[in-house]
Amino acid sequence: MPNTFENLRLYHAAKTSETNLHLKASDVSPGAVWETCLRKIHFYNSAEEKKLLEAILPEMPSSPPEKSPRFYEGDMALEFLLSLLCGLDSKVVGETEIFGQFKLFAQSPEAQKISFFRDSRAVQFLYQEVKAIRDIHLKGLGVHSYGSLIRKMSKDLPSVSIIGYGHLAQEVIPWFKNKRIDIHVRNPERYTNEGTLRFHDLYDSTQTSLAELVVVAAPISSEELKLLFASRGQKISQIIDCRSLDSKQTSLVSDKYNVVELKDLFDLLKGQQQKIQEALPRIRNEISKCVKAYSLRSHHRPMGWDDLC
Repeated sequence: MPNTFENLRLYHAAKTSETNLHLKASDVSPGAVWETCLRKIHFYNSAEEKKLLEAILPEMPSSPPEKSPRFYEGDMALEFLLSLLCGLDSKVVGETEIFGQFKLFAQSPEAQKISFFRDSRAVQFLYQEVKAIRDIHLKGLGVHSYGSLIRKMSKDLPSVSIIGYGHLAQEVIPWFKNKRIDIHVRNPERYTNEGTLRFHDLYDSTQTSLAELVVVAAPISSEELKLLFASRGQKISQIIDCRSLDSKQTSLVSDKYNVVELKDLFDLLKGQQQKIQEALPRIRNEISKCVKAYSLRSHHRPMGWDDLC
């Protein structure tokens, strides 16, 4: 039988100053686009769509090589995705958030334009392999989640206010199961069916005060946040700022409360990352062996996919 992952075709480019110009053209690209804070991945269905992508997103030399924009298809695409979804290419190696982001994307109408994502068995096989690789090779090597680290840093605080309700916020919420959780968003009426979670209008000064712990999980300007803290932040003792700060944003650091920024989280994880870095070559080799074994099996099963399950 043909390899099921022959339908997996993608173009990957890390977000660097070298690629940004070409990434902007992605708005008119064929297929489906999955974007994270570090990369943009274009999934496509056919050789014709690949030609269109080649026209607007040409491959360019880059250093280091792993950041070079390039196309992946079939087994190479599977190996690339397994490494990516296991967190091996993340700033915090081994983190789990990117896997959650991918699963949300895979369920989106955008992804359903791609034949691979419409093959539920292929997608489930991918998920099972990611979980198996993590359980066998990454478990026990350190903290692989921003949420688990934030929980450890705030274990003595009884309540938390989370600003934003995007993917990162939803990733960290389960780590606060023993705390009171209030979520502050621009349009709280959009979240009336979110169970027991409490939503508040971010800009309504008559709403509840912010909790002792504040997690900033939305791309809101520092000026807006400082105004918010001045009007409703009387109880704040710690702020964890998960925004990726750039030249347009100023730090929230203040003598009024303890502020932990995203770069601080990275620094705290550096020690734990050493063991993972040492294990990376072995893990990548295991992923390569896994893909080769799957490819061999898929070509020697007369009953097709069902014979593999």
